[in-house]
Amino acid sequence: MGSSVGISKVKSRETLTSAIEEALIYDKRIVVEKGLNRPREVELAVLGNDEPIVSIAGEIMPDIKHEFYSYESKYTE
Repeated sequence: MGSSVGISKVKSRETLTSAIEEALIYDKRIVVEKGLNRPREVELAVLGNDEPIVSIAGEIMPDIKHEFYSYESKYTE
């Protein structure tokens, strides 16, 4: 869906099921990935249809309150 809607960071098996259920609210297909220690997040925009143009890459540096570039960190603060 974009904008990190339905994305969760899970730190234990006990919270995995609820994170999967949350993601399935927004789509019938989901991606589950193994987390990395100190990953780098890079964003790109693709603009256009017939002749798409890709933007310059930008690295996301989440603040101390957010562990990743969540919907909340993007839009509510």
